[in-house]
Amino acid sequence: MNETYTLNQAMDRLGLKSANALFKVERSHPEAFLVIRRDHGKDLHSRRNVKYDKAALDRFAENREFFN
Repeated sequence: MNETYTLNQAMDRLGLKSANALFKVERSHPEAFLVIRRDHGKDLHSRRNVKYDKAALDRFAENREFFN
């Protein structure tokens, strides 16, 4: 079983519609987004190749749903 989320999977899990919304949440809660792999670069396409830890993101999503 895959233990990481891609950018699109993370957006779906959190119910976000854009990558910029995900990046904003990531900046607000850096402890919830454990990055497994990230390609370096300044453009948005290099940021799309990020892999997030599935367990940490699932915990954050559950807490976010509970408190919202």
